[in-house]
Amino acid sequence: MKKLFYSVVIIWILVSVTLTGNCQYNLVQNPSFEMYGICPGGLGQLTNANFWTEAVTNVSPEFFHACANIQINDDAGVPQNKFGFQNARTGLGYGGICTEITNPTNPTQTYREYIQTELIDFLLPGVQYTVSFYVSAADSCGRLTNNFGAYFSNIELDSVVYPFSNLSFQPQIENPPTNDLGDRIGWTPISGTFIANGGEKFIIIGNFRPHQTTTVTNTGWGTWPPNMASAYLYIDDILVTPTDSLTSIYENNSNSNEGVFLSTIADNQFVINSKNHTINSYEVANCLGQIIDKNFTGDGNSYLISMEDFATGIYFIRIKLNDHNIHILKIFKT
Repeated sequence: MKKLFYSVVIIWILVSVTLTGNCQYNLVQNPSFEMYGICPGGLGQLTNANFWTEAVTNVSPEFFHACANIQINDDAGVPQNKFGFQNARTGLGYGGICTEITNPTNPTQTYREYIQTELIDFLLPGVQYTVSFYVSAADSCGRLTNNFGAYFSNIELDSVVYPFSNLSFQPQIENPPTNDLGDRIGWTPISGTFIANGGEKFIIIGNFRPHQTTTVTNTGWGTWPPNMASAYLYIDDILVTPTDSLTSIYENNSNSNEGVFLSTIADNQFVINSKNHTINSYEVANCLGQIIDKNFTGDGNSYLISMEDFATGIYFIRIKLNDHNIHILKIFKT
């Protein structure tokens, strides 16, 4: 049996934490479209990916996954699919959205697609968050636009219909015009920071600009769908994490000013302890944002967590106390 090595950093949050390395605490669930309930059998099946939905009812964004190439057909596969050829940046899946189609007989009529997911928790007021994701232009793009962004909403958009129009929100994160999104071979990063108003729980991604201010170029690559050249982007690895503006960082020990610490009691087992406040809940997440353990009983100052079935890697334990402070413990299992 392997011995466990725990390296733990505790952060008390009235703001929050950015953790160095390739694994950060991510508020987005299923950020690289790896998890799914049903393998996509064709186009317009975004909701087959766990936690992802359309933000507008008359659109049909895509979920692509390598399982489709094996089980069904290539329309929604990875790397080959209806829109072209692209390997996933991470894992075996990614999303896809049309960012602009203009009706050739009526240029004022434009079509947009938006994808949406619920964050693990509400954003905190006055806290700066870092947002990033990666996009790649589809081979079939007859058009291209660099207008692309992310909007954070307090409510889920589950019954909005904007025929031939854009969602008229001001995105907190928007791709700068100089960041060209025309790379069909690799993945282009889009990133930015913003200060949360507080209460935001959903991220919506797409082109929020109307026809009049959307800058479009013709690519000459392809014309799919027929007779309507479209701008289309694959999207992968979506990250929402508090920016590094810490109030305090402590090495984990029983003398921590906040009194939240871990005790290792045996191989694969440790205890979360809170000296001063009751623990309302805790969640254990892996690097993909998947919640793999949780407890919401809220009636004690310590909880036992077993890592017997956890794979080797980095994990984050998010602890909420009854005084509403939040602590995140970063754990390496080796």
